[in-house]
Amino acid sequence: MFPILVRYFLPYEGVQVKILEFKELFDQNSYIIVTYVVDVLREHNILPKIVAYCGNNTNCNFGGSQKKGKNNVFTKLNQITGRSLIGIGCGAHVIHNAIKCATDCLPIDIECIIVKIYSFFYIYTVEEEILKQFCEVAGTEYQKLLGYNKTRWLALMPAVERVLQLYVPLKNYFLSIQKCPTVLKNFFEYLTSELWLFFVHNQSLTFHTAVLKIEGQNISAIEAAKYVDYSLTCKKKWEVQEDYIFQWVDLRKVPTWEEVQKSVDVLIEKGLINFEKDTEAFDEFTLVSLYVSAKKVDEWNSDSSNKYAEHRWVQVFQHFRDNNLNHTIFGKIVEYVLCLPASNAPVEQIFSLMNNLWTAEKTQMQVSIVKAMLLTKINFQMSCPEFYSFLKSSPELLKQICSSEKILPIAHQKSKTVLDSVSHFRVSQLKTICFLYAHINVKMSSDEEVAICMWYTLNTLEEREKKKLWVHPLNQKRITHNVIISFICELRSDEKKFKNYTRVSITTFDFIVQQIGEEIRKEDTNFRKSISPEERLLITLSFLGSGERFQRLHYNLRIGATTAGKIVNETCLAIWKILSPQFMPLPSTEGWLKIASEFEKTWNFPNCVGAIDGKHIAIQCPPNAGSAYFSYKGYHSIVLQAVVDANAKFIIIDVGDYGRNSDGGILKESNFGKLLDKNKLNLPTTPRKIHENLEENFPFVFVVDEAYPLKINLMRPFARRQLSNMKRIYNYRQSRARRIVECAFGILTKRFNVFENKMLVHPDKAAVITQAACVLHNIIMDKESNLTDIHSEIETTTLQVYQEDSDRPTNRRPSREAIEIREKFMIYQVVVKMSSDEEDVAIPILWFLLREIEQEENKKKLWVHPLNLKRTENNTIKCFIRELRNDECKFRNFTRMSTDTFDYILEILNDEIRKPDTNFRKSITPEEKLLVTLSYLATGERFQRLHYQFRLGATTIGLITNEVCIAIWKLLSPIYLPTPREEDWIKISNEFNKIWNFPNCTGAIDGKHIAIQCPLCAGSEYFNYKGFHSIVLQAVVDAHAKFITIDVGDYGRSSDSGIFKESSFGKMLLHNELNLPPPRKIHNDINEEYPFVFVGDEAYPLLPCLMRPFPCRNLTNEKRIFNYRQSRARRIVECAFGIMVKKFKVLENKIVVGPEKATQIVKAICVLHNLIMTREQHCIDIQEFINSQEQNDIIEQDISRIRSSNNRSSIAAISLRNKFTEYFNSNKGSVSWQNIYTKYKDL
Repeated sequence: MFPILVRYFLPYEGVQVKILEFKELFDQNSYIIVTYVVDVLREHNILPKIVAYCGNNTNCNFGGSQKKGKNNVFTKLNQITGRSLIGIGCGAHVIHNAIKCATDCLPIDIECIIVKIYSFFYIYTVEEEILKQFCEVAGTEYQKLLGYNKTRWLALMPAVERVLQLYVPLKNYFLSIQKCPTVLKNFFEYLTSELWLFFVHNQSLTFHTAVLKIEGQNISAIEAAKYVDYSLTCKKKWEVQEDYIFQWVDLRKVPTWEEVQKSVDVLIEKGLINFEKDTEAFDEFTLVSLYVSAKKVDEWNSDSSNKYAEHRWVQVFQHFRDNNLNHTIFGKIVEYVLCLPASNAPVEQIFSLMNNLWTAEKTQMQVSIVKAMLLTKINFQMSCPEFYSFLKSSPELLKQICSSEKILPIAHQKSKTVLDSVSHFRVSQLKTICFLYAHINVKMSSDEEVAICMWYTLNTLEEREKKKLWVHPLNQKRITHNVIISFICELRSDEKKFKNYTRVSITTFDFIVQQIGEEIRKEDTNFRKSISPEERLLITLSFLGSGERFQRLHYNLRIGATTAGKIVNETCLAIWKILSPQFMPLPSTEGWLKIASEFEKTWNFPNCVGAIDGKHIAIQCPPNAGSAYFSYKGYHSIVLQAVVDANAKFIIIDVGDYGRNSDGGILKESNFGKLLDKNKLNLPTTPRKIHENLEENFPFVFVVDEAYPLKINLMRPFARRQLSNMKRIYNYRQSRARRIVECAFGILTKRFNVFENKMLVHPDKAAVITQAACVLHNIIMDKESNLTDIHSEIETTTLQVYQEDSDRPTNRRPSREAIEIREKFMIYQVVVKMSSDEEDVAIPILWFLLREIEQEENKKKLWVHPLNLKRTENNTIKCFIRELRNDECKFRNFTRMSTDTFDYILEILNDEIRKPDTNFRKSITPEEKLLVTLSYLATGERFQRLHYQFRLGATTIGLITNEVCIAIWKLLSPIYLPTPREEDWIKISNEFNKIWNFPNCTGAIDGKHIAIQCPLCAGSEYFNYKGFHSIVLQAVVDAHAKFITIDVGDYGRSSDSGIFKESSFGKMLLHNELNLPPPRKIHNDINEEYPFVFVGDEAYPLLPCLMRPFPCRNLTNEKRIFNYRQSRARRIVECAFGIMVKKFKVLENKIVVGPEKATQIVKAICVLHNLIMTREQHCIDIQEFINSQEQNDIIEQDISRIRSSNNRSSIAAISLRNKFTEYFNSNKGSVSWQNIYTKYKDL
């Protein structure tokens, strides 16, 4: 982000600092910055008034300290303005550079010494008690030292202070060790080293104080001279000694006429002031002298509230105004001097404010909203009463806001009448006002009115919206009918259903309630009864077992989404707090011995006390997190690092580290790793024999994979380079033992589906959820699991995945002792434990071939399960539909459409999906079938979870969904996805030209991968380049993001171009069977006729009827403009996919059905997408979505990724693309903004 701030002085208000613009630049070289700055200044009509340029002391800004060279911002600004501007570098940076350069003259390189000391303790851990705290500090701050900016030398000051505090023990330690770095040895042997450290620290404090004063917003460049000799930095920058000429402006003493006269001469020379009479300046000076007397100056100097020059001059000018005295010349002088800043600290404050606004609670705010809020925060101020009074007196302003095109959907839902009260505004409306201000400059009656609306937006977004209802009517059923309690009672009647829903048995459920009941119990109030501990635990286990969004729990259990989130967090905290000491305690020495004996008995690895590994828990990206949580797997995550025993139970866990960190790095920084290094894990300290025939003692070890270092107590496999048979056997046995931790993760994920998909909560809450799930895993393994079955399943898994191990060497050099211990274990595994007959069958792949897994289908015992009988007895689904219809917003959120649209679809499908009643049971009505199908499409929940909500069998739901999707495609696709006629193609092309400025374009084409589960015996046919199995949806979209034609079901491994050639659309296009119109003119002044074309990305071939962009090699500006215009039109298909996925969440995750049924689901969704876009256009503002800043950024990224194609294009296709390029660069076909997105690429 690149902010532009302007500083100026108002005679009666003081110094003002305002934001003019705040946007992201594609690059930051001098040409781009100058173009950006000049455009902004011209837009605000202040370019002629600029007298100075302030920025960081970089070559890009000033061309070095001498301000030489032509390729810098300062020089180019002087050329553009035609004036000699003042170039002001950051004074704070100058002070930093000054002390850094000064320390270079010392006999000791302090910077090198400090970094060397910290790096030593960052790598090594020492046992001296007095230095242990220093080690911990070094571990956390070393990376900061490496990352500090060289112009910020004072960042070393705290590190120097810590070294001084422990100078004696540090000196004794480094001089006593054998492998002391030479630099540190010479430093500590030098007699005056400590004195130099004290000297540097002392001087740093002095400079640091000066920096804090210079970075104040009120201080000017003239006033900064008293803190540091500013002439050293400004004399060359200003080209005249203006710091001395204007020194009197700070009013630290009574000004003299000689000083004022010199200042007047300078401004006359610059053309900033002129006057008719020579005595005019002297007359004003006389009036100023009468007010600014020696007594007044002494009064100001003794008053801390008037320490800055701006405050003093405000009093002077207010005195002149009150007495009707002229102050024109002095006003110009003071305005000129006080507008010169001492540093660029206000710019740094902008970035701090941005971080404060973009918080975890505001993760969905767009960049434009944050920008608008920053503009409001810095530029405007108004109290609540002032705003309310103004708004009440400005009905026209409210009417204009409410009737704006940008918030038409909201106004449609509420009222188009004039709002006469502040309470009518909702947060969603005010966000739109932000959008208006930031993007389209709605013409309001005054800038003040815009400012007030923006101010109110800022303050309202920081407050929670007031509740209109204490409890929503839909949730009242839970209280009046005891919905959750009744549901629990129904589940308790069937142990299998209860366990499937909660993942625990009834006995375990009651045990957990008994343990944590008091911790999560809330008191009843006079207004409502509290939610019982039993209900709270059921809600939490439902979330963990299914991973449903809190919004879906709201419909299933009739509880608010926010309330559900709070309950889950509180219950998980209680589970960890109360149950982790019982089911995940730190083992005692006897406990470790027991674990070791179980590992030897079960997995044949002696003296093993645990298996260690990490698992990435997918989360949504937190705001302002950068790449900290982005893992090598391609998504954002936190890491669960676990130590597991022989029975797949967790011994110790560490949760919450950044996803980008490696397993080895996480181990080092984790509590477990630190306890292991310090020998505080209660491990048996005395090594023991592992076989009666071996005299040597073996230490107790953990087994790890290749991501961890080899240590005395960490055994990793041998690297696969030149493996002997003995090493292979050791690797197999070590991997066989270690795989227990992978199996524990697998069991945890299979049991709690919340880990299968992305957690849409903050990382801290995701860590709490993971901790609670691990504790519950241990409880279930303790109370319910059969260890024999677990060991059998784990061993099968181990044999299957052994060949997938990819052991690689590590950069960490293990100790000689660790290498010797691993070799001893290898000899034991091969020579002692395994005979020659067993060696041949040790290869796990052979063991795997000897095992067969038998699966028996469960016979159906009941025609209708008792839990599902409630649906027919109580009309569960019908009652639920009736309740939803009472609230249009809730109905739309659940079904993704309005009640009118729902009834319209139902009317068309009614006869197709209706089944007759029988003597055995009543059929499921079409209304119920449609609701179940839309619920599945909107959420993507598994059929097993919908079973509990609708009281329908999971298989029945699957059949209903497939049946309804087929009916939607059969009956609605001819209406909402028909084959276009010639006049339809002409209408589409006219809309593309009108909206996206691409003439004769009849559609945008692209493909989307729909994730599915891997079909049986499919091999790699469905496996795509993105790393998952999929089918492909290829779509052609019109200018309004509606589908024209689709092809669904091709293999995921196929390319877009290959799918295009084999698709029915591609064949019809290539054979001219699409009823496309004949060529026509694209402009009245151009006689040549152009054919109608489709636009696609670089994956498609260039054809006379299909335009793809130019490859990025050797692009001219004309070709870049074509690429921008083509990509701008083509992006509508990406937006169509985005809208569809956002509406129908089933497409966000893997569809757990076969490819054929997945194809029917996708086809039905495309038809529903078109239907909703046609009937409910007021609910989706497509142009706002696509024209947002983020989409423009996507277009730029899309252009930069364009690559060449291997397809050979015809001469006709190349010629046509060149003609479009020529047209887009001509006066007839160009658009005013196209150069904004391409001019930076020429640099």
